[in-house]
Amino acid sequence: MKKKIFAVSLAAVMALGSLTACGKPQPPETVPSKAPETSEDIAYTSENSTVDPSDLTAPTEIEMPKMTPGCLYMLKGGAEIVSLALTGNRAGSDEFNSTKPAVDKIRSIFELNEYIEFYLNTKEAESIKVYAFKQIPKPDAYNNYDYSKEELPNQVATAELTKPEEEGGSWGSFYISPDNDPGYYDLIFVYNGKPVAAMTVKLFKEGELDGKSDADLIALRDSI
Repeated sequence: MKKKIFAVSLAAVMALGSLTACGKPQPPETVPSKAPETSEDIAYTSENSTVDPSDLTAPTEIEMPKMTPGCLYMLKGGAEIVSLALTGNRAGSDEFNSTKPAVDKIRSIFELNEYIEFYLNTKEAESIKVYAFKQIPKPDAYNNYDYSKEELPNQVATAELTKPEEEGGSWGSFYISPDNDPGYYDLIFVYNGKPVAAMTVKLFKEGELDGKSDADLIALRDSI
């Protein structure tokens, strides 16, 4: 019998979408559109599987490419977060800071020391923990972190997000201290101790986005 492997890849599985619908496509050699049929291993994705996921073994440890900023990715903990919106208090109009959850083109540019507000669409969760990490070369490592620990490698911020009583309201917010360097940061969402979703943002120096129009901000968001 062929060995069945549940390969939940940041490059291959997104919440409610495929990577090709989410910004920059990855090179074909690192992100196959589907698993080679001749392989002894069977890669499962939500789009190409004819196998019952409950029959599959645990995710394999595979090297994943960096995540495209502004895209929501599913981790091995499951697709608990269906969609997501992020807003800030330092740049852009209300339209740019849309609170409507999505799986791509989510606001992904912020300033250090800017409050990032979270709006979630979940399956069942009423409380989810979010971590911010300085970006690491191999994001598959987030699947293996022990989130019961108080401090994790490269962690710069964390917050407990709680479902609001008002539908469509904010789940909570946090900011990343200006003591950190500008650059790329990964947001990891954890439910019941398991990583369920991830997204990359880019943080700029305080004041660096001042005076930019929505058009400027959208162009900057789409260029990273």
